[in-house]
Formats: sequence, C-alpha cells, structure tokens
Amino acid sequence: MASLPAPPKVWLLRAGAGAAEYDSAREALEAAAGLEATVQLGAGVYNEGGSLSVGPRLSLVGAGADLTFLHCSRGSALRCAAGAVRVAGLTIHQTEPTPAQPAYALEMRGGGQDSRPLRIEKCSLSASSAAKLSAALLVHGARVEAHFCDFHAPVAAGVLLVAGAYLDISMGEVANCGGCGICALPGSILCANGLEIRACNESAILASKGSR
Repeated sequence: MASLPAPPKVWLLRAGAGAAEYDSAREALEAAAGLEATVQLGAGVYNEGGSLSVGPRLSLVGAGADLTFLHCSRGSALRCAAGAVRVAGLTIHQTEPTPAQPAYALEMRGGGQDSRPLRIEKCSLSASSAAKLSAALLVHGARVEAHFCDFHAPVAAGVLLVAGAYLDISMGEVANCGGCGICALPGSILCANGLEIRACNESAILASKGSR
C-alpha cells in the first residue's frame, strides 16, 4: 500500500527565539497572535475550512506561488488586520462559489492611507465567489503595496478599493475577471506601474468620481 504524503511543514519564526514547528497554518497564526513574527509555509496544499487571520506585526510567507497553495472553502481565504506586515510566495484561492456575504482571496482592512502598508509579493490570488462586491483582493480603508502578483476572479472584480483605500500595484497581472479588473470607489487612490489588465468582462479600471 502506498504511503500517504507527509503534511506540509509550517514554522513560526521569531527573532532571537528560533523556529517552532506547527501542524497547520491556522495553529501557527493563532500561536503568533500579538507577536512580531513570520509564519513560514512549506511547499504543499493547505485546505482550510474557514478564513485565516494575519494579525498586526505578522508576516505569512510561502515557498513560492508555484509551490505553496492555500485554499479556503468558507468565506474569504485570508484576512489581514491593520499592522500586518507581509504576505508573499503563495497561491491563495477562495473556493466557495455562493457565500452569504462578499468573499475575497485576501482582504485588508483598516489603518488608513497613511499607515504602514501591507506588502503582497509574488502571490497569485483568485476568488470564485459570485456574491455581489466580491473580488480577488479587497483593500478597505487600508494601504497595500502589491508587486509581482496576479489576480483572477471569473465572476467578480479582480481588485476592489473602498473606504479611502490606497493601492500601489506594479509588475503584475489582473486577468479573467467577470467584472472590471480594478474597481476604485470614491476616496480611493490607485498607483499602477507595469501592470497588465486583460480578459475582463467590464472596464479594465473603473474609477468612481472622487477616486484617484
């Protein structure tokens, strides 16, 4: 009988404290609450029932978007709080097609346009939700820098900026969206450089009056 594959490795890394190994991404993130630390996900597939939360001063880092896959079957896949530091090297997929509320591969809320930004680097984000106002990435009243990332949402917008959000996005792709590529609602600021937007059913960029 063939043996089952070993579960992916998860480590909690803290300066001066070495590395602690955990059985799941959720367990490591919960253990890291309130700490300045990095949760490192090894190569593999992480099937999560509900949303994972990245708190203030935390980073979540995978082995590469082609090696580390995070799937969430209920609601948003990843929720980042104000003060979260970095998400990198991951493929993040929100898989629930008909959630009761809008759902996202990654949502960042709070902190304001002048706060320290959440950095999203070398990630692939996709959302399957058909709920109104869903997207691969939500930036809600927060500041985010996204570099070398791609965003896909076959039945929704690729990126949604609301409540005075600030997004600096470069060297990536927004593609295969059921709605617009990037939707910037009033009070939001979008800075885009070297970004390809293609194969979206609506506008590449929809900027409401009052956004920049």
